[in-house]
Amino acid sequence: MSSIDAPANPIDHIFRTQLKAFVSGLEQQPVPEVQDLRAGTLAFIAAFAPEALSATSIKLLADTRARSRSWESFQTELWWRIPFLDAALFNLCHDIEDMRIVIENLSHRTRGIRTHLFAPLGLALPRLDLDQTNFAQRMAENLDPGHLGNDQGFCILLASDMPLARKRAILEHWHSIAANDHDRERAERALSGLHVENHTIQNAYLLIALHLAECAFTSQRDALPLFSITPAEMIDRAKGHPLMQPSLCL
Repeated sequence: MSSIDAPANPIDHIFRTQLKAFVSGLEQQPVPEVQDLRAGTLAFIAAFAPEALSATSIKLLADTRARSRSWESFQTELWWRIPFLDAALFNLCHDIEDMRIVIENLSHRTRGIRTHLFAPLGLALPRLDLDQTNFAQRMAENLDPGHLGNDQGFCILLASDMPLARKRAILEHWHSIAANDHDRERAERALSGLHVENHTIQNAYLLIALHLAECAFTSQRDALPLFSITPAEMIDRAKGHPLMQPSLCL
């Protein structure tokens, strides 16, 4: 990396390093397990330390996402391997269109793909008005035919900034159409003011935080400049995100 291209701070350096590593693994088969951690780190930084990123790094991210969308494999499989990139761009540019593919596929016929999309969506929540999206409708499409794995969707709703009355109305609708006992019980718990477990999204975020800490250790070991914001400070910010909690309630 030339001196002109060198990031001004270690968070920016971590961002670019993880972006480059993610791109290198995009078309590998089987998909490297670390890919979600790499992409999740990008979204974490964009959500909790956006001021640490240079305009160059943000452009690199946008160019990478645009290039990925142009590949033939995007329509069949690549689209669901980059949702953390979508969340990162949304947090940096605040364009709701960046989250469209993620939200419109929350009712995808494949459970593994559906459940993969909730953690990226959660990182966009502080800046995303769910009522301006099809989130509630897509979740209803999961509940009506009895798709499994909807717990994360309940947590997304509870963690959102929607008015309480709106959340209750959505939960009441979900309860009325839920096709299996598990989802009805989740809706009942939430409507009763009881906590709904959030271990899946929380664990995903904790793993990303650990990966970020490992990246930071490497940067410090390599004697990069002082952090303008340290990873520890960033993780402290992340702790305030409702989806970093083990459970949520109305």
